[in-house]
Amino acid sequence: MGKEIAHQLTPNEKQLLQLLSHGLTEKEVAHRMNKSVFTIDKYLRSVFDKFDVHNTTAVVAEAIRRGEIE
Repeated sequence: MGKEIAHQLTPNEKQLLQLLSHGLTEKEVAHRMNKSVFTIDKYLRSVFDKFDVHNTTAVVAEAIRRGEIE
């Protein structure tokens, strides 16, 4: 159970994934979320770790598979 809690996505991470799934770049996502590109990169790396993937395409595919985004 503790492992599942550690892998839960934050609201910002979910929003990031949703925007990436629509084809936005990290820079565009940063603008839409009113965050710096550095912050978006930090969120993305966190999700990479949680999903054990290493690129944006894989992270979006895994988020869809897990039902985190549509």
